[in-house]
Amino acid sequence: MKRSLFIACLFCLCATTTLSACMGYADWRYDDLPGRYSIIRINGRNISLCIDENEYLSDAVVGPFITEVAYNDDYIFVKKVDAPKESRYLDTTNPEYYIVDVASGEVTGPLTHNEYSEEVELFNFQIELEWHKTTNLR
Repeated sequence: MKRSLFIACLFCLCATTTLSACMGYADWRYDDLPGRYSIIRINGRNISLCIDENEYLSDAVVGPFITEVAYNDDYIFVKKVDAPKESRYLDTTNPEYYIVDVASGEVTGPLTHNEYSEEVELFNFQIELEWHKTTNLR
């Protein structure tokens, strides 16, 4: 009787530890963006561009669901798609684009692909922006 009680308690302890240790395991934060901006994955349906207000608080600027990000010292470029709650799949057919001015915090968007292309031409960048999939940022 004592042995089976011990095994049951040990099983419950292991199960509780395992389940609680997995909470938040897949959540992450990418801090290599300019300024106080970061990409934060809160769960499988929420990857957002955020700005840090202080050490403990971040406000969402764009999101969810951000699939790609590109940036330089002055601007952050974001591609966002719909993540319908009733579907397991992302709707990538019509992504929205956003441009964030790091210095002023001004956000331009949502933009269609054509509108985004026109805006980027106005910036006249000397180098090609490198887009990063948010699934590879960790």
